[in-house]
Amino acid sequence: MEYEEFKNCVVESVKKELSSKEKIEIHSMMKNNSKKMDGLMVFREGSTIAPALYLNEYFEEYQKGEPIGSIVGEITDFYKYEKDKADTIDIEFFKDYDQIREHIFFKLINYDRNREQLAKIPHIRTLDLAIVFYCRLRHDTMGDIMIQIYNSHMQMWKAGLDDLYEVAMKNSQKKLPIELKSMNEVIRETLLQDAAEIEREDVHQVCVDDNMYVLTNYLRQYGAACMLYPTVLSKFAMTIGSDFYIIPSSVHEVILLPARKDYTKEKLEEMVRQVNKTHVAQEDVLSDSVYIFSKKIKKIIF
Repeated sequence: MEYEEFKNCVVESVKKELSSKEKIEIHSMMKNNSKKMDGLMVFREGSTIAPALYLNEYFEEYQKGEPIGSIVGEITDFYKYEKDKADTIDIEFFKDYDQIREHIFFKLINYDRNREQLAKIPHIRTLDLAIVFYCRLRHDTMGDIMIQIYNSHMQMWKAGLDDLYEVAMKNSQKKLPIELKSMNEVIRETLLQDAAEIEREDVHQVCVDDNMYVLTNYLRQYGAACMLYPTVLSKFAMTIGSDFYIIPSSVHEVILLPARKDYTKEKLEEMVRQVNKTHVAQEDVLSDSVYIFSKKIKKIIF
């Protein structure tokens, strides 16, 4: 079964499982790096909010052998469980800039890979990247809800880009503080989470380059933005006593590597391009470029 046939089959099957008061819609959504996804949304009568389940991801599961009946059952179970939660979200709250401003944050995405999307959203260009903004709302039953900020929101709020950036930077530093750890420490933490089948002594023997550090936020979500927090990079340069490379691991973190003769920007960029192609999900790729932070001038060199 090809994707279009799969999509139509799922939609028709879900319709049969839900009530006549619920409306199913497929919305084509542009994710990061221009990745287009089909979001299936089920709206209750009178409701304007519904979570989206991406059919592209379900199709991948189908191709791996998941029965279409199981997929339909998972989708219908989700909406039957979630349908009462969406109605408790106060849309009027989102319309009031004075109330919403404390929930505004920023993240980094690639500029060239998101040109179509950037035409619709407020952004600030930096290096080969773009600073974009989102609202992060905490819901009692639905968890964290992240809403991309569009130009239409700016018009509704009558807000300016400078103010948006100032608010987002303040909130991000305060509510999403940095996490800076050695690569060894990060790897060991990850391995220890699965330590049931691994000897703890073996985990502690794992070692990579001792000079590599991972910079993200405490949630490890859109943490590459931490490289723009004031003084973070300059303090790191003072600590290590040298310039350093900034390697864009993903939109969620960057790797800091003290400059040494056995590394060159060109070789590191070749490595980043390869890793992005083979190990990083399309929507998580930040850049193929490697940046240098100058200890002397306290700036990122691109």
